[in-house]
Amino acid sequence: MIGKSKFAKLNDPEWLRQKYIDEKLSSNQIAEMVGTTGNNVTARMKQFGIKARSQSEARQFVKIDSRYDLLNNGEWLKQKYIDEKKSTKEICKLVGAKTANSVRQALIKFGIPVRSVSDGLTCNREEDGFTIDLPVMEGSLLGDAGLKVYNQNSDLSYPHFYKKNKYYDHVCYVAKSLFPVKWEEIVEDSIHKCNGKELTYFGIRSLCCKDLLPHYRKWYPESSGFKKVVPRDLVLTPGHLLHWFMDDGSSHRRKGYGRRSKQIVIVLCSESFSREDHEFLQDQMSNRFGIRTHLQKVKWGSGYRIAISQSQVPLFYDTIGSCPVASLAYKWK
Repeated sequence: MIGKSKFAKLNDPEWLRQKYIDEKLSSNQIAEMVGTTGNNVTARMKQFGIKARSQSEARQFVKIDSRYDLLNNGEWLKQKYIDEKKSTKEICKLVGAKTANSVRQALIKFGIPVRSVSDGLTCNREEDGFTIDLPVMEGSLLGDAGLKVYNQNSDLSYPHFYKKNKYYDHVCYVAKSLFPVKWEEIVEDSIHKCNGKELTYFGIRSLCCKDLLPHYRKWYPESSGFKKVVPRDLVLTPGHLLHWFMDDGSSHRRKGYGRRSKQIVIVLCSESFSREDHEFLQDQMSNRFGIRTHLQKVKWGSGYRIAISQSQVPLFYDTIGSCPVASLAYKWK
């Protein structure tokens, strides 16, 4: 039971709600009307179930003039921050403020949404022209490519796409699809040490991109510990198979004589995926293209790879088409 206050107005929840919610008065302003303190008003509202505003919400209704005149002009601030996409640091310099926090507080006061860290980094930047071409991107993700994000648990942290390979023409071929305008600027080389030798690799990497977030959530779900999996809504196309084969496929002729020497073995090095992922991919290849496969046991990863049945090799090559880059022609037997 709620006891009575010696201040009559504080016994009327509807009056309190009218002043605080409808008229947007602060607890201190209401206290002045009643003749008490702001703390008494806040405590009384809590008893009546009237939720107090947060500090950021309160700033929107209490006019506190900034010492920097331009930060008192909501329209000017909106024009610079929203329309011209200037950062708080840039606006800080324009108004002559000491820190960008003065700008941030002004944005909150005028109810202008403040960008997240990721939005701030991506706002008004020079874009790299990254285009989500699903067969190319997802086919590469079935292979060696990946998506990476700084904070795996935050939707405000955006992923980037990356891929590397020792063959320059292969990386360029992928880059032309994913970065059609700036692909030549995107491809970069780097030196990697392997078994005491220095090897040159070529790679591509996109800027952090909000549009990649739903793809990251599917390929790197929290349920797998953010380890790459095969999404169950993936729909394989010939393009998927082509890029998967270029990345992680191998082929060789069987040893022997006569007809056996003409038999070709194709294996997709898919041991990073679980057996369930393998079976899903096998079903897709069979149901969509009629390509029969079997699992080949290995001693690492999940313990399995996908092998194309020898009789299915011609169908597999017909499905993915001819080799698009000279450096990988050795895979097409």
